[in-house]
Amino acid sequence: MFVSGMIGSEMSRDMELVALKMIEMGLAPPPPLEGLYYKSDPVKHVRETLASLSPKDRRRAVRKFRKLHRKARKKSGYETEKGKAPSVYEKRRRITSVVHMIEDEVVKAQTSCD
Repeated sequence: MFVSGMIGSEMSRDMELVALKMIEMGLAPPPPLEGLYYKSDPVKHVRETLASLSPKDRRRAVRKFRKLHRKARKKSGYETEKGKAPSVYEKRRRITSVVHMIEDEVVKAQTSCD
């Protein structure tokens, strides 16, 4: 799964910041990167991470993710079929779109501080 157009240490540094930001927000961070791709399946990784949370925290994290996914979907203009269960591919795309949105926010915050 492709994640970002950045190369080398710049990408890993930004992805580390994205993971920290996601943890701060109460979300399950994405799996580590191996080059331009995730080392493991992001859907499975998020499920395992959520399973380690209490039911109350898990519910909060899932609701927060859905909210961010809707926000990312509106920004991209991508339409989905409502009332239909998402496929694994769609779940991967959702995770990637939220990660990209948070990555953009982190990079924007970094450039404004510099």
